[in-house]
Amino acid sequence: MCQNCSKELAKTYDPKSIEERLYQKWETSGYFHAEVDRSKKPFTIVMPPPNITGQLHMGHALDNTMQDILIRYKRMQGYNALWQPGTDHASIATEVKVIENLKKQGLEKQELGREGFLAGIVRGLGAGTFYHGSGLLRCGNGSILKII
Repeated sequence: MCQNCSKELAKTYDPKSIEERLYQKWETSGYFHAEVDRSKKPFTIVMPPPNITGQLHMGHALDNTMQDILIRYKRMQGYNALWQPGTDHASIATEVKVIENLKKQGLEKQELGREGFLAGIVRGLGAGTFYHGSGLLRCGNGSILKII
């Protein structure tokens, strides 16, 4: 431990202790706000949302790294570059996972109705799930789902 450090780093990363606070700071600071600059040629990449299964692999890391490199490169070339976080507009993987969990409990999707099913999604995605914005559900695992 260094002389000026007040505590040691944890051996494993705990996203719940950091990410919600940082996300709120970024949001209130306007870090996600983009301005149209018609004097520059636009360049946009829509970032796919995290998958609900939580099974990430090197392909995910490579994809995000390549997108980051391209956005930075285009920005350095003078483009009005935007790396736009996407939403899971269909929520197909989410629906499949929630239905699987419901079946383990002896329940059917149709028995719950729309509101009950959405409540199941909230319970199934873990702590830190909250509604955010118009029709968007931000979940504890980082997913952002579009509720229609």
